Amino acid sequence: MKFNKSILFITFFSLFCTGCNLDKFAFITSIFQKKPATVTNPVNENQQQANLKGQEEPVPVTGQQEVEIQIDPLEEEYQRSIINLDNKNDVTREDFSKDKTAVLTDISDLSNIMETKDYNNWLKFIDPQSIKYYSNPSNLRKAQNKLPNKRLQLKSLSDYFNYVFIPSRQRSQVDEIRYISKDSIKAVHVKQDGSIVVYYYFTKVDGKWLVHLPELE
Repeated sequence: MKFNKSILFITFFSLFCTGCNLDKFAFITSIFQKKPATVTNPVNENQQQANLKGQEEPVPVTGQQEVEIQIDPLEEEYQRSIINLDNKNDVTREDFSKDKTAVLTDISDLSNIMETKDYNNWLKFIDPQSIKYYSNPSNLRKAQNKLPNKRLQLKSLSDYFNYVFIPSRQRSQVDEIRYISKDSIKAVHVKQDGSIVVYYYFTKVDGKWLVHLPELE
């Protein structure tokens, strides 16, 4: 704002004559030279601290989202199959898959053999050690003494096939396998409570799985 210098001089002279100090003169001159005031918005201290806190600390999550972990059933079965092995690395997942397929195929063939009572074909699925053991009359008598029907007599391996092997395994259900060692397997049925029933023992002979008949004490 511009102002009249004559008015300012007169005012200054009057104040000087009356003994007015320069502070009052400065006040008067400020009226003529008033500048627009700068208005600043007052900052609420509490709000500022809250904003800073919000930047420094994350907002807590009230509740956790549950994550469902799905486990492959085949992996679970594989782990069950090798649980009794001292060295779990002896049997890979690929070994397990091939062995189970081979064993279940043999069991399916044996089911047909038992239905037709084809003794000669049955012998092809039995390991040589078992054939030799149960061809011994002394061992046949041990097996005979365990029969519920005491009238039956086991005089040959063919009798063992008809009176021991077939009745104990016919219409059996095999679900899984359990490794005893890399070259020895149990074929089992798994009950609802997790317990198992062993129906077959298999041993690997020259790369082929054959039925092993447990020896008697």
